[in-house]
Amino acid sequence: MSNFAKAFSLFMGASFIGSLTQIAKGKITAVTIGAAGVGVLNQVTTVWSLFAVIAGLGFYTGMVRHLAQNWNDNNTTRFRCHMSSSYLFLLCFALLVAAAGCFSSAAISTLVFADSGQHAGYICLALLSVPIFVMGQLYRAMLNASKSVPSLVKARIGADVASVIALAILIYPFGLKGAVLGYIALHLLFLLFGAFYTRKTLGPEYLLPSPGLFQWSEIRLNAGFGANGMAVVITGILTTLIISRAIIEGEGLAENGIYTMALKVATVYLGALSASAAGYYLPSLSAARKDEDFF
Repeated sequence: MSNFAKAFSLFMGASFIGSLTQIAKGKITAVTIGAAGVGVLNQVTTVWSLFAVIAGLGFYTGMVRHLAQNWNDNNTTRFRCHMSSSYLFLLCFALLVAAAGCFSSAAISTLVFADSGQHAGYICLALLSVPIFVMGQLYRAMLNASKSVPSLVKARIGADVASVIALAILIYPFGLKGAVLGYIALHLLFLLFGAFYTRKTLGPEYLLPSPGLFQWSEIRLNAGFGANGMAVVITGILTTLIISRAIIEGEGLAENGIYTMALKVATVYLGALSASAAGYYLPSLSAARKDEDFF
């Protein structure tokens, strides 16, 4: 079996387990907070997705490419330099984006719910996890670039399974707020699992960034990768928000909850293919040095 086929199989298994956990969390959420609560939660998490994309600046693909090249060349100093530069820059930017989102949460709530800011607290709470997500993506990029597929899959499965338990613990006493906290827990858990497997697989020197290795030139390497990807993703998110707002205004939050659950079920099945492409195929192509490697 080829390395790509093995990676695809591993990601397929992770996606299958991830799908099961999504179903479990969807069931818990729907039963506990009802269709209307699901409709609110979806709008909040979609807003979160928009801010997470902005906070990441579309650097992820560029990071995987450059980290993969450095790893293939055994250039550990340059690998750590790129990691440290990206980590520190994106973390600071993500904190600013999250703060701006919380400051304008009432206006955002009015835009996506047409509710005069009544759901601002939920939006602000969710946006607090944007920096957590960005840090988790840094560990994911390092594991992807080094083609540490088993470690990446274990981190993903661990976070998915543990997030079901976290959601169940939080949602019953806290309702909708607990559902938002459960969503935050998923990203916090992936950060913790990602950091653990990065340290275990790559070594402790890759766990935290070194301010002394920060270089603006490494940031500029990724700047060109983000624009196109961000434009596509942001357009898709905005379209989803517009459609959901129209459903909320025309039919109500409960109908939006039913729509969003159906949409989630319909979009989980290609997870393994996209994860394999990002987790193995992209770093393999990035590390290629001659035509034979590309073939």
